[in-house]
Amino acid sequence: MSDSSKDEPKSGLSMNELKLEVAVARDELAETLDALERKLNVPAKAKHTWRTIKRQYREDPGPILATAGLTAATLVTSIVLIVRRGRG
Repeated sequence: MSDSSKDEPKSGLSMNELKLEVAVARDELAETLDALERKLNVPAKAKHTWRTIKRQYREDPGPILATAGLTAATLVTSIVLIVRRGRG
């Protein structure tokens, strides 16, 4: 009686098939980790966002300037209301 049963796993898959499954699982895990890193890498996301804003500003500065103006007006209004409320 030979010991060939040691070479074959009980799942019915050959060793090569198991190795292939492990390699595929490893690749999927690496892709998932890369995606998580991209998603959680705040400095890289900030840099990408800044580059996008700069590119959009060069192409058409109107919407960026309007957004900046609206943000500034909201900030000034908020400060004025806070100061008035504190004096009242």
